Amino acid sequence: MTDSIAQRTIKDYPTGVFTSVFTGNEAFLTDHIIQEKKILPGMAYLEMARAAVAVLITPLINNGDKQIIVLSESVFIQPLVITEKCTIVVKVFPGASREFGVEVSTEQGVHFQSKACILLLSTKEQQEQDKQEQTPSATYLDISALEQQCTTAGPTKQQIYGEFKKLGVHYGPSHQGIDTIKLGKDCALVSLSLPGSSNRGMSLDPGMLDSIIQSAAALGRNQKGIQDGISVPFTVKSTRIYGPLTDKVITYLVKTDQGIDYTIADDKGEVKVIITGLVSRELDLNSQKDQLVYYKPDWQEEKTVINDNEESKNITIIPQQANYCNLVKAVFKTAQKLIQDNAGRQLIEVRLPADKVPWQGIIAVLKTITLEYSKISYRLKIGDKTFRLAYSATEMVPVPTVTPWPDNKTILITGGLGGLGMLIAQDIAQDSKDCTLILVGRSGLNVDKKESSTEKESSTQKESSTQRKECIKRLASMGAK
Repeated sequence: MTDSIAQRTIKDYPTGVFTSVFTGNEAFLTDHIIQEKKILPGMAYLEMARAAVAVLITPLINNGDKQIIVLSESVFIQPLVITEKCTIVVKVFPGASREFGVEVSTEQGVHFQSKACILLLSTKEQQEQDKQEQTPSATYLDISALEQQCTTAGPTKQQIYGEFKKLGVHYGPSHQGIDTIKLGKDCALVSLSLPGSSNRGMSLDPGMLDSIIQSAAALGRNQKGIQDGISVPFTVKSTRIYGPLTDKVITYLVKTDQGIDYTIADDKGEVKVIITGLVSRELDLNSQKDQLVYYKPDWQEEKTVINDNEESKNITIIPQQANYCNLVKAVFKTAQKLIQDNAGRQLIEVRLPADKVPWQGIIAVLKTITLEYSKISYRLKIGDKTFRLAYSATEMVPVPTVTPWPDNKTILITGGLGGLGMLIAQDIAQDSKDCTLILVGRSGLNVDKKESSTEKESSTQKESSTQRKECIKRLASMGAK
């Protein structure tokens, strides 16, 4: 959890392996009880990833460099339930220059994965990236202006932690950091304090960071003014760490169509951490069976307006193509040139005709490119509108059981004397009436291996002709002609 967690480092591949042992008596476990179980706070994984990367890059830092650690595309795969002493392993994998991959796992499996990179704040490239991603710099929050924007009193500290308790979430003193909440339109200004939290040897104290994330519950209350269920982190688009959290922080959070954004500053307004695109999911540890969730793709128009004039130097436009093959070639050619030229942050804009909906599948190629070369991003435009691919949970409609085989038909099955052909023939014979089956195959059927386990008789004949006779007899007994 701290920079000193590294009990073992391997400077090969992975770049580093770090281990920590939790007994279950740590404050971030005893003060974080969900449905009567000690659960490692999801935000603790961000501190683990930060600490591991910080240990590895310390020898590489120049005294004059002002750089920050950025975690991106963080995924919280499964919660870690602590019932006994548990060893946690953090692995850091090498990537491109100043880029890494981080994975946190235990004997229970993989719990967290994220990308990580080191950014120099003073570089022109970083300034361009901030401009392109519309990310605020590590300056100051205008607290007075935000207080004018968020004027409605939110739930009190007693109310919000009382609601958590009713849901089966019990936070101890080290995780009850919320003091006051002021609400605006899809936003909130939150004051938090946890005396002594900055002295626990962690830049991102799990109790303070978890308290900050808890405050989003004030934006997700239903019409009755209460929370609907237990939510835990699922994904985070980006976490920029400018400095360690202090005992008192001010957080400005905004609800967007891509999650919740948090700008976290000290009580004087100096920004310490910026979290963008945090998406949560419901948690039920007492469920008796695994829940399978289905998602359907949905093309949505982007609401964010992008100023092309300001970013024109970083945009490569691929115009409409005559056919899909040309489109794929154009995307590959553009990406290869940008990579070979070692270009900085670049945006590939692909323009598609409105009547070629299937062409939107080019997003698969674009996603692969961005995974291989993270400095390239993309967007799809149809006409003057920009679209993105989102996924929403959906329920699968039960399909009624219907016998697919018609009656009174003559059916030819090529390869009918093989294993798969025999299974199909048996299914037709069982689920249809008066069908004539013609089985064609290049080799004889091995009856000993393929006959149904429900049959009482077995054949020991090896000749191909005898095997075919047995097959036909068996099918005939099922009703086939």
